Amino acid sequence: MTFVFPKIYNLSGWRQQCVPHWGTTFCLKDFKVQKGRSHGGPWEDVFAGSAEVTPPHTYTAGSSFEWPETAARYWKLVMLSNHGNRAYGGGVALQNMEFQGREGDEDEDEDEDEGEGDDEGDDEDADDDDDDDEDEDPEGALEAPYPLDTAVFITSHFNQQLEDRDGVVGVHPDLGAFQEWTITDAGGGKVFIKSHQNQQLEDRDGVVGVHPDLGAFQEWTISRVADEDVK
Repeated sequence: MTFVFPKIYNLSGWRQQCVPHWGTTFCLKDFKVQKGRSHGGPWEDVFAGSAEVTPPHTYTAGSSFEWPETAARYWKLVMLSNHGNRAYGGGVALQNMEFQGREGDEDEDEDEDEGEGDDEGDDEDADDDDDDDEDEDPEGALEAPYPLDTAVFITSHFNQQLEDRDGVVGVHPDLGAFQEWTITDAGGGKVFIKSHQNQQLEDRDGVVGVHPDLGAFQEWTISRVADEDVK
């Protein structure tokens, strides 16, 4: 279960209640709380615990958990097991849940991941080498810049235009607003492809759609098709 907050929050705890009419064996037992850099991860464990069966509509010590304050915008609850019920694939029943924390600064999560920072005496040549590596395009990527930040049409081999029609991705012969896309730089040789509704084209576990996030699911690589690859 993934939670996307509108901004970075410093979380320090979580608590939950079970659904009483499902029976106590369906209540959550083993779980993990994780934080991520985007909706698609990568994910890092923040806390792992085991919840007890508690009275209905009640938060108790066995259902409330704390950890050192941790900053992130993307959070995930990984439910590993219930209290012994194997029906419905071992499903878990939750009634209510709450996170404890406070709003964080936008740079707190970045600072945590970057560590203590660079020493003043860093070798400038090493920095130059790193910059050179970042500038290298992945194999098969376009050598020349793509038309960034400019409205474009994306045409299929059937001369149909890729479109976002009220949140539904498809193709259409028109050349109108629904078919306009804007390519923006995502870094590392990848791009985001934004529709006229400011939604990003995405591949979410094999399902093509659009989403407002700017994460791993929304990253694309544009590659040149060599003549010998076209049959």
